Amino acid sequence: MKKPKKISFFYYNQCFAADAKTFSGFFHCHFWHWLGNSAKIHEKADVKRTINLIRKVNPDILAISEILGETQRKELLPDLKNLGYKSIHTNPGHRLGKNSKEYLEIMIATKDKSVMINIPNHFGEAKLGHGGGMICSYLPDQDSYILVVHLAHPIPRTQKIFDKQIKVIEDLIAKKFSKSKKFIIAGDFNSSFGNLSKKITSLEKYSPDEPTCSTTNGIKLIYNKCIDHILGRGFQATKKELIEGHSDHRGVFIDLCTSSK
Repeated sequence: MKKPKKISFFYYNQCFAADAKTFSGFFHCHFWHWLGNSAKIHEKADVKRTINLIRKVNPDILAISEILGETQRKELLPDLKNLGYKSIHTNPGHRLGKNSKEYLEIMIATKDKSVMINIPNHFGEAKLGHGGGMICSYLPDQDSYILVVHLAHPIPRTQKIFDKQIKVIEDLIAKKFSKSKKFIIAGDFNSSFGNLSKKITSLEKYSPDEPTCSTTNGIKLIYNKCIDHILGRGFQATKKELIEGHSDHRGVFIDLCTSSK
């Protein structure tokens, strides 16, 4: 009989580690993101907010989106290593602005050894809403794949980018993930699970159905949707919850049970 193996997974759109739960913090980081000025965002960002939340949650597998370029990546790395993450992988999303040197970045960190997998990474122009990147890794000990995404908005001006990103996910499921039969796809999809399931079939949803965005005072009265998901195949969720931090997104936490060979 195969011995059950439990792992915990936490996905968090950190919103540049700004205090985006407050209206002033949300307005500050989104206004300067729209103008492509990373220096202004850095003024009120603090990755210790994210690290403090991760320390409390303490997941085996961690995924973070909306990391603000090399600056925040380098700030996060020492603390993540001290928290026991052996493998840390990052990929870029869109450039913050045409005149900016910094990109949005997306990260996977694992306490067991993992290997980064090269995948197409469509993220459009240097504009707000074009996607924060895609990243994939493989966990040899569990024969499992992890794909973390921050998709473009499925609206007219960015629909083509969104469709390309969906095609990457479909191809990975069909051509690579099917070999192990165990995979997790997590992230900010900027779309409901209902809409996603019309494009990508046969995915199980492990995360809660409650709204994940927005937590921002005032904004949440007009925008309150579930757009951050943890999906996949080959696992069973034994615990699931949403965790609030400093971001305008709630973090998504799950305990998963699988079987080791």
